[in-house]
Amino acid sequence: MKYAFMKHYAVVLFAVMLLLAGACRHDGSVTGARLVRINCQMTLKNQPDESSEVKIWMPVPRQTPFQKVSELKVNNGRLYSEPEYGNQLIYLDEKGAAPEPGGIGFSCLVERLEQNAYEVDTENPAVLDKFLLPNRLVTMSPRVKELAGQISSSQTDYLAKARAIYDYVLQKMKYDKSQPFCAIGDTEFALDAGIGNCTNFHSLFISLARASGIPAKFVIGYPLPGEKHGTLTGYHCWVEFYVPYSASHRGRWVPVDASEAWKNPDKREYFFGAVDENRILFTEGRDITLAPPQKSAPLNYFVYPYVEINGRPSEEYELKITYDDSKR
Repeated sequence: MKYAFMKHYAVVLFAVMLLLAGACRHDGSVTGARLVRINCQMTLKNQPDESSEVKIWMPVPRQTPFQKVSELKVNNGRLYSEPEYGNQLIYLDEKGAAPEPGGIGFSCLVERLEQNAYEVDTENPAVLDKFLLPNRLVTMSPRVKELAGQISSSQTDYLAKARAIYDYVLQKMKYDKSQPFCAIGDTEFALDAGIGNCTNFHSLFISLARASGIPAKFVIGYPLPGEKHGTLTGYHCWVEFYVPYSASHRGRWVPVDASEAWKNPDKREYFFGAVDENRILFTEGRDITLAPPQKSAPLNYFVYPYVEINGRPSEEYELKITYDDSKR
């Protein structure tokens, strides 16, 4: 396996480590990589009174075969891992006072590679079963099941079924986040309105995949702009679906980014089976119960901090995430 020249020696080492760990890219090469330092800080807008109980959960980037997180430094709070999906987070519980003036946050170094399909040893059936079930907004209603049958039943293998679903989503959906409900990841709304941002695109894909018997998971993080340093603002999500073991390959997870394909028609082939390195994955999954558990209902998805003051959700905070890949 040949690796293209990379500017930063650490990224080369990381790519070699991935090869030794068994990651498999379907084109046999690594063509893109980013090495960025992330700094994330959150502060409450209003100081709670002395009797208030303040609880804060903040997601941090997770390790994957294509993303290495190192040099993690936490400012206030403790690291936890939520049990269902293994997402990493910082938790702070303050009774009678708000967090220190510096707020809660973290810094870390993230080595991110372009990602293609990667092989894994036989996947835990419980993991696969979880990604075949509906979520609150990622539904498997009768019309979703009927539509999935119409789209994919004539295909004979998992990849062909998934590709038919991908093509349908690109034909059905229009990228538009200007209207209400365009950014919550609601399959039924996507079917009715045919519009949305990345969450609606990928909720529809996941629902149709699961209804076709294809395990599929929701992953979310932030896009990395092309500049060497700056601020991360809006999130971005994509999907991985599972192709089981066959005579020609082990089981493998295959990435898909339908909303980026819609915005970049010339990359339609690329984004079925690959995602570029200009992104950082934070968490995966929907309907998330945090660790320790929050008092509210499970979170639709977890990419921004979640705050409870006296047991009630609050969005009265300021969040700033900066990145710098001009130096280590």
